[in-house]
Amino acid sequence: MVECITVINDKVQRQISKKLYISSIVCLVIGIIGVILYIVLSTIYQNSWADLLLLFAIPFGFGLTFFITLDTNYRILKNTAMVNFYIFDDDYLFVTTIKDNENVGSSQIPYNSITKIKENKLYLFIYINKVSALPVEKASLSEEDIKYIKSKINTNQN
Repeated sequence: MVECITVINDKVQRQISKKLYISSIVCLVIGIIGVILYIVLSTIYQNSWADLLLLFAIPFGFGLTFFITLDTNYRILKNTAMVNFYIFDDDYLFVTTIKDNENVGSSQIPYNSITKIKENKLYLFIYINKVSALPVEKASLSEEDIKYIKSKINTNQN
């Protein structure tokens, strides 16, 4: 059995949503370039083909929406005291979430319901579905603990 604690804050959320954040910035840049081209070319040329460049407003809109949403989530988490307590036993992963010193939820997750596990230098990300991941801070774990967790998840996946 392995037990550990992970503080859930804006830094963790930035790690989890890094690809989405980069994608939103790429969409913003592409959209801005397209809209600027539209403004410049539509003033120089009075042809309707320049109106096609208005399609670049779509990635701009998506990028702006995702960027604002992510930034708002980061700010909320920055001001929230939230901690996940994890217990990895032989058959289940037990997760208890504490927010502002109050238990807000507990889950018993069978290992075979975990869809995948990813990791970076700081965290193990245990995906309980395609989009939701539980971050487990690696600093609080030994190499043996990490191997145990990975073996439980990998041997029990469908």
